[in-house]
Amino acid sequence: MEIDMAKERDLQAAVSQGHQPWRLDPVDVAFSEAANDPKVTYESCSLVNQNPLDAEVKCTGTHIYFIQLKRLLTPDGIWTVISIRVE
Repeated sequence: MEIDMAKERDLQAAVSQGHQPWRLDPVDVAFSEAANDPKVTYESCSLVNQNPLDAEVKCTGTHIYFIQLKRLLTPDGIWTVISIRVE
């Protein structure tokens, strides 16, 4: 996936100002990405693993999605989807 770092900095600034706090939760961010599949529900997404800078979330819908996320800007900042594997 191609990541626009200028957009990421803008999103981080917005979150730091109190907007879109859901971007601080990897499951929320993964769900927003997988929600294009109408069979994916929030409850079908679960955290597979997480450390301070990386996370993996599994969402089940029409397919099974393994979504990799990273904190690209700060150790306590927003989560960014960096790849999606579909099974």
